[in-house]
Amino acid sequence: MNFLEERILNAILSEDELADNEIFIRCYFDFSQKSSDFNGETYLDTLNDEAVRKFIEVTHEAYYQKFKDEFGKAVPGIFTDEPCYALPYRGDVNLPWTAGFEEKFRKKYGYDLLDGMIELYFDCGNEVSLFRHDYYDLLTELFVNAFSKQIGEWCANHNVLLTGHILWEDELDGHTAYIGNAMRFYEYMQIRSHTAAQGHNNYAKFCMRT
Repeated sequence: MNFLEERILNAILSEDELADNEIFIRCYFDFSQKSSDFNGETYLDTLNDEAVRKFIEVTHEAYYQKFKDEFGKAVPGIFTDEPCYALPYRGDVNLPWTAGFEEKFRKKYGYDLLDGMIELYFDCGNEVSLFRHDYYDLLTELFVNAFSKQIGEWCANHNVLLTGHILWEDELDGHTAYIGNAMRFYEYMQIRSHTAAQGHNNYAKFCMRT
């Protein structure tokens, strides 16, 4: 039994100790369901270094082996389309997580996220939730390092440019829910781009190259 499983079990066992004016709420770790959106599999765990390395191996490396002579010529770059750490429209109470997240959180911030899990779902009277701030800060760090940094560095080492756009980068609440912080993600892209031309909104498309 790992640390998280033990904490959940202890919470379940203590349900009988609740007072009449208390409510028992259980948070648990689950896997994404397989979907035809992803060829019968699940979406990539973009918070996991190892998972993204495997993604690079079966996609980017495969293209490189077949077209390496055209990299930097007919193939100037690789486009990534709407990577994110959480998918929209998958349920209102689902929050992104990855294996080992609670240990990484404790190591980085020096306290236990599981003690304040309730604040990720509910406003608990604090003007600003430290738990919520640090949770999304770590999500962003893991997402940037696993996906943007690894792929951006791979592209730089293979004479191509990483470009594309991330999910929901045109609204700040979208940043929090799905990507964390667009600017932190852009650091490792050779061509930073942004798309905001959805539905009735009359936004411009633009890109910037350093």
